[in-house]
Amino acid sequence: MAANQPPNANQPPNGDEGRDDGASITRDVRAVIVIGLGLVAIVAVVIAALEYLPGPIAQGQTDNKSAAIGGIVGAALTAIGTTVSAYFGIRAANAAREGTEHVQRRTQTSQERTALTLAHVAGAAPGEVPEALERAQSAIRDLGI
Repeated sequence: MAANQPPNANQPPNGDEGRDDGASITRDVRAVIVIGLGLVAIVAVVIAALEYLPGPIAQGQTDNKSAAIGGIVGAALTAIGTTVSAYFGIRAANAAREGTEHVQRRTQTSQERTALTLAHVAGAAPGEVPEALERAQSAIRDLGI
C-alpha cells in the first residue's frame, strides 16, 4: 500500500460489490420457466393440429381443411414466439437499467469520497498530508460512504 493511498481505497463503498442476493438466480429460473412454457405451448399446438388434419384424400377431392389448420398453426407459433421474445427483451432492458443504476450509485459514492478527501488534503501543509488523509478516511468511515 502506498503512503499517500487511503487504507480502504481498493475496497468498494458500503461493501456492496460482489454481493449476490439471489435476484439473478430468481431471474434465471423465471427465464427457464418461460422458455419451458413456450416450448410446451408450441408442442401442444402442433399435436392439436395433427389431430385435426384429415387422413388420406381421395383422388378428385379438395382439401381446404389442411390449409386452414396450417394457417392457424403458423399464426399460433408466431404469437407464442413473439410473446417469449418480448419477455426476454423486457428482461434485458430491466437488467440494463438495474446495472446503470448500480453504476450511478457507485460513481456518486466515489465522487463523495474523493471530494471529502480533497477537502481534507487541500488545506493541509505538505508535511501534514498523511495526517489529513487519515482524518479524511476517518470522516469517510464515520459518514458510511
